[in-house]
Amino acid sequence: MRKSRPGFSLIELTIILALVSLIACLTLPLLTFFNRFALLAQAEKIVSMVTYVQHKAIIEHETHTLTLDTAHARYMDDKFTEILNPPIQFGIKPNTYGPPSKPTTLLTRPSTFANDQILFYPNGTISSGTVYLTDTSKAFMYAISIGVAQMPYVRLYRHAGNTWMPIR
Repeated sequence: MRKSRPGFSLIELTIILALVSLIACLTLPLLTFFNRFALLAQAEKIVSMVTYVQHKAIIEHETHTLTLDTAHARYMDDKFTEILNPPIQFGIKPNTYGPPSKPTTLLTRPSTFANDQILFYPNGTISSGTVYLTDTSKAFMYAISIGVAQMPYVRLYRHAGNTWMPIR
């Protein structure tokens, strides 16, 4: 009669590796879904903040500024500072063209606003430009774009493949 030695057999190790692989395969898509959802939520939050500061400038009859601190993943005005939730950051995916309305220029910066500041004027107009958000893996990207018009409009775009898709 043979005595058993402590340790795992090859079959036990194979079963454990198969289970770990299965769990990893099931959870990885969920993580990317949550990253995309968090990115969209953050982009919607910035759009709401832009609308709020625009209305504030109109009501108070004074110019307001929303400053984008792209290096530290935050934005602020004179009364508040909002920090982007990890894994969200101001940034662009490699080899992406913009602006979303006419993507002809290779993007190099996460903001096209002068001095990374969005200016809100008492008459309701907003300085034009685009700010880009991405996750740290740069798998997903959104753009918040403020166009030039008699009455400014704020648009939210999602980058899919090599095209920009308007969300609103």
